Amino acid sequence: MTELPLRSAAGSLERKAARILLPKQEKWVQLMATGRYSGSEAARTAGYNSKNAHKTAARLKKDPLILEKLNKLMSEAGERNDVTLDEVISALRTARDEAMASSNYSAAIRATELLGKYLGMFSESVRPPSAISGISGSAARLSTIANLKKTAP
Repeated sequence: MTELPLRSAAGSLERKAARILLPKQEKWVQLMATGRYSGSEAARTAGYNSKNAHKTAARLKKDPLILEKLNKLMSEAGERNDVTLDEVISALRTARDEAMASSNYSAAIRATELLGKYLGMFSESVRPPSAISGISGSAARLSTIANLKKTAP
């Protein structure tokens, strides 16, 4: 097999047709599949420019071939560990509900945050409510806790 050029448009099309990732892309996918890195951290660790890591991560997360490879790796990991997405979501919901029942609001918020992350509700750069509405950080957290209490069983 001939080596493909790294920076030409034709090379990019050939790689995609052959379903080949560049070494940095492959490294990023491997790091993301571990679940231990944010997109930006994985980009920096994979060797992308630190100044643009967040933009690179956003671009990589939109690439269909990269997403396919990442989903495949994560699916394989789930099969190896005999864990399903439904089990993880169910465990997070149970943890959240039990934390609320015992007034452990920080644990309830964390479980809710993880559910939200799975649903793609948060981006990597989240502005706190205080930056938007003028509410102080403490007031925003208390507001979140009060809202959780209202929804507790």
